[in-house]
Formats: sequence, structure tokens, C-alpha cells
Amino acid sequence: MSAATYFDSRHQLMQQSAEAGAAAICYDQQVALLESIIQPGMTVLDVGCGPRLPYRAPHAWIIGLDPSADSLAENTDVDDRIVGSAANIPLDDASVDLAVAFYSFHHMTTQTFDGSQIRREWALEEMARVTRPGGEILVFEISPWRPVWWGERAFWDLAKALLGDRFDVCFAPASEYARTPLGVPTVQTFHCSPFALFPPVFALPWLKIPRFLFPFDAVLYRWRLP
Repeated sequence: MSAATYFDSRHQLMQQSAEAGAAAICYDQQVALLESIIQPGMTVLDVGCGPRLPYRAPHAWIIGLDPSADSLAENTDVDDRIVGSAANIPLDDASVDLAVAFYSFHHMTTQTFDGSQIRREWALEEMARVTRPGGEILVFEISPWRPVWWGERAFWDLAKALLGDRFDVCFAPASEYARTPLGVPTVQTFHCSPFALFPPVFALPWLKIPRFLFPFDAVLYRWRLP
């Protein structure tokens, strides 16, 4: 079973988690911001679009890119569907106005921690290649707090060896995104009440914790191309 199929089959559970409280942390503010950025007539590439989009852009042309054909077939929010990898986007140079990744970068993994970092860099380079001059790249992500990042870096390869395709998450802090070939991004952190309850594990929507116990931040990394 591929990693894409593994998560696609749990789409309904992910939706339940969002409805159970994750929206306040990861979606409400982010969606409002993104919808304000997308202008009528824009061509937008959504990298890792999955089976649905959390935002609406009825007057823009949305291209959905995802490695899962089944996920794309279910997505009725996009105008074009492309089965492919973010590390090798099958689009022409400078063909979109805006490239967006909505919590998909932490799923761009390989068999090693270092390889996963390289894959993220390839994805950013490809997003830059297909974006027109003056366009933007927006990566919405979960950024681990520093102690969590150190632990992840130390034990990620072992966890991958033990769990295989069932383990396809690799988080990176802002400092790692600043080391990419695109240069230092503008970083925006989204805040909500520290007492907001939400399920940290999407497969367990009934298990809720307060925001202040969740050692990650919801952030936006934003690059504007010259």
C-alpha cells in the first residue's frame, strides 16, 4: 500500500478531526488569507491537493497535483487534475501565477531523514520553475518546536525502518526552509487560544488536547519570485 493510498483511505477521519477543533489552529485563518490572495483570472497550482480543497477560488483556474489518482478523481474543487510528484512537476516553465502547498510538504518523504529534506528542496525548486516572475509560492505547514525537531532528527530513520510506508510524515522548522535555494521566506505564524481543544492525531478525532500542549506551530512560508 502506498503512502498516498494510506492517507487517502483515512480522508473521512481527517475531516472529522478538522471539524473537531483543528480548524481553529490550521485552517480558519489560513483559508481566509489564501482566499484574499487568489485573484480572479489567476492560474493556481495546488501541490498535494488531495481529495478536496479547504479553500474556495471560483474565479481562478485551479490545477491540482497529487501522486494519488484515486484522490484526484474524488476532488471536484479543481479544474485540472495532474497525477505526479512535486519533485518533478509536469508543467511548463512560468505557467502559473501562484503555487500553493497546504500541509502537504511534511508528507514529501523518502526512506531517510536527509533524503526527505532534499525532496522538499526539489519540490520548492519545481514550484519556482513553474511560477511566473512576480508570482508567489505559499507553503502552509506545521513547524515543530526545537526539542521536537531534535528528537525527530535523531529517531526518524529508525521509525521509518520500523513502520515503512505507514510512516510518511517529516516536519521541518523555519530554519530548514530558509536554507532552500529560494532563499529566506517571509514567515507568518498563526495563533489561536492556548486552551482551544483539538485532536493532534487525525485518526483519533475523539482524543483532544489543549493547544498549549501541542509542540508545533501552524505557519506560512511565502516567497515572491523576482
